Amino acid sequence: MRNSAGICLHDTKHRIAARLKINLGRSERWIAFEGKVGSSIAQLQQTELDHLMPPARKQKCRFMNLHRIVKWSTDILNSLRAPNCPARVREKLAWVEGFKTEITEWSQACEMIDRTLKQANEKGVSERASAALGIELSKLPACSRWVENMRAELIRIVADNESKLKAFGIPDLVLPASTEVLESAFGSFKAIQRTHCRGTFTSLLATFATLFDQCTPEKIRERFRRVGCRELREWITAAGLRDSTQTRRMRSASESRQKQSNIQV
Repeated sequence: MRNSAGICLHDTKHRIAARLKINLGRSERWIAFEGKVGSSIAQLQQTELDHLMPPARKQKCRFMNLHRIVKWSTDILNSLRAPNCPARVREKLAWVEGFKTEITEWSQACEMIDRTLKQANEKGVSERASAALGIELSKLPACSRWVENMRAELIRIVADNESKLKAFGIPDLVLPASTEVLESAFGSFKAIQRTHCRGTFTSLLATFATLFDQCTPEKIRERFRRVGCRELREWITAAGLRDSTQTRRMRSASESRQKQSNIQV
């Protein structure tokens, strides 16, 4: 079958987390900020201010904690600016004001990351994805060179996936660029396979791609013209999809019944 080798696209969310690990992991200000956050957790827990504690941090893919910790720090800044802010809050959390410049930068970066992930989840990757993202991100504020560089890196992440589509040579090709979309699709696919999905894939795997597209009569005719039934059957056989766990289970049960019948005779 033409283009059956496939291509490997990077998950947009994990690529962003990897970039954040490099960009923030080397930042002395971010390291100092995280240290202050850790100290605040110890000082605020089991006190009357425990409702102001920083959010629990994920240990895996920990740089995707950025959104939660930036939201918390923004809320704390707003509380500190209020004229009726309690002295006790100022005593424990006034240090946050020392990072207000960085918090603004991180907040702007989070907004850009959200827009990038929204595009990846809703529209996938296509030959014009990076250009569309560039237009979208250009509408957002960037108060520093760091935020501008982050914007450029987000566009580059999408452009890297986009460049891989050219190998297919299929006009207007759109592919998923998020494992969240794939996980949801696998859930839908299991519902299609029902009990046949226990153990391995079946020939129904050929329908998997339809979960990412709205099929029309015109598209179906074009796809049957491009890939015939004979080619599809050959691919299913070569991929081992005719010998699923359920098929082997049924064959074993049939052989067992046949042996039992021969013994009785």
